Amino acid sequence: MNKEIINFDSAKIKKNLILSGVMVVFSIYLLLKSTINYNGIYVIIGVVGSLIFLPKFIFAATVKMQNRTFLIINKEGIEDKSELYSIGIMKWNDIQEINIKGKNSNKAVEIQLKNMNEIMTKMPWYKRFMLRVSKMTRNSSVYINFDYSEYTLEEAIKILDKNTRQYMRRKVQYKSIY
Repeated sequence: MNKEIINFDSAKIKKNLILSGVMVVFSIYLLLKSTINYNGIYVIIGVVGSLIFLPKFIFAATVKMQNRTFLIINKEGIEDKSELYSIGIMKWNDIQEINIKGKNSNKAVEIQLKNMNEIMTKMPWYKRFMLRVSKMTRNSSVYINFDYSEYTLEEAIKILDKNTRQYMRRKVQYKSIY
């Protein structure tokens, strides 16, 4: 079976692991400090910091320990493993359009799916919840940010283009949206 594997950039994951770990420790410190001498602002900062950085820390730690892949492209489709709440496998016949979104260095690949709601019903509850939260700010597309990938966005687009031509038997329209 012919497949393309895109891995995480180990150095970037290590940096994310350290930074999120420091922020988790700081958030827990603020929570403990607020129990000694009650201060409402410490409680709020501690809880919000823990809710934001603990999942990032856990995800970075699992990526580092399991040597997890970022993206797998094969004859089945594109399997997204780039985030804690990634959608998973997107079959070629479910993909409607692929776009490049963003400005300057903050660019991502947007994959529009034909039946996003049907795909989401097969996902675990926490992934559905996180995708619904992100759908409030975005549309029903899947966004893959290549900041933590071993490849640049331009290199990843070449790999995606080659595979969409091979497996979908049609050219996917790549539109750069700024």
